[in-house]
Amino acid sequence: MTKYTGRTAVITGGAHGTGLAIAKRLVEGGARILVTARDPAALPQARTELGRTAHLLTGTTPAPDAVATRLGHVDYLFVHAGSPDTSPSTAAAEVRATLDALLPLLTPEGSVVLSGCPASQPALRACAREAAARGVRVNTVAGGHGDDQMQRRGSADEAARAALFLAADSPLTKNTELPVDVTPDEPGDPRHV
Repeated sequence: MTKYTGRTAVITGGAHGTGLAIAKRLVEGGARILVTARDPAALPQARTELGRTAHLLTGTTPAPDAVATRLGHVDYLFVHAGSPDTSPSTAAAEVRATLDALLPLLTPEGSVVLSGCPASQPALRACAREAAARGVRVNTVAGGHGDDQMQRRGSADEAARAALFLAADSPLTKNTELPVDVTPDEPGDPRHV
């Protein structure tokens, strides 16, 4: 039995960058997943990397009936706030829409991890507080570029491990913001999830 066998996950913004790295780790661990991407052109490469068992949809917020039909329920929900071109208010609206649509499918022991570019962090904090007030275990991966003196920045896979730690490996961790510095302008940059 592998680590995520029997688990389900939805990853918005999961066709490249950190989102794809999360999706790959989940599939390798035996989870059933559904991935969304804004850009339909990103899905063929994601299909190649994730295999035929992953469900891939175009858009920012998957319809609850589409998720229920494909997965039944959701154990882990990874929601990325927008793209580099999305305003913080639009990103917050998209996150709220996703949470409103999918929280009814989240299992009682399920977990939500929010992430996004540095500009979206205030909106993510607000969305996290709102979800926590609804009794959801929610954490945030705060993407950023940290101190310019930092000698090394993380990869997409390292950011994915941080997100998966919050979702799956730390059931007592909630309402936490974990700063994760990744290499700017690389596929692992949270702005490119």
